[in-house]
Amino acid sequence: MLLFLKKIWKFIKKYWEAFVALLLLLIGYVAGKKGDMTKIIKKDIELKDKASKKHLSEIKELHDNHLKERDKIAKEKERKTLDIEERKKENIKNLSNNEQKLDNILSNDHGLKKGE
Repeated sequence: MLLFLKKIWKFIKKYWEAFVALLLLLIGYVAGKKGDMTKIIKKDIELKDKASKKHLSEIKELHDNHLKERDKIAKEKERKTLDIEERKKENIKNLSNNEQKLDNILSNDHGLKKGE
């Protein structure tokens, strides 16, 4: 037994740097494993949930803005369509009752003369 211990001591003296490095490596591994990963995992899940909620709220805000703009444009289109229809009816009424106005429009705007 004593001979075996002497051989071990001799080996440690010869390779003490490697022994210290191995010892430090083991201590680092044990210390690293000792830090529980559950805290990191919980924090990671918390941050992912927070980012997901933020993303969803931004999407909802964009969607709401899109709907408002779409409704605004639809109302504007409806207003303009009604205005055009009103002007069309007014023009038809004015032109159908007055042949002279119609002749003037055709001759001035389109270069046509009556009877051509």
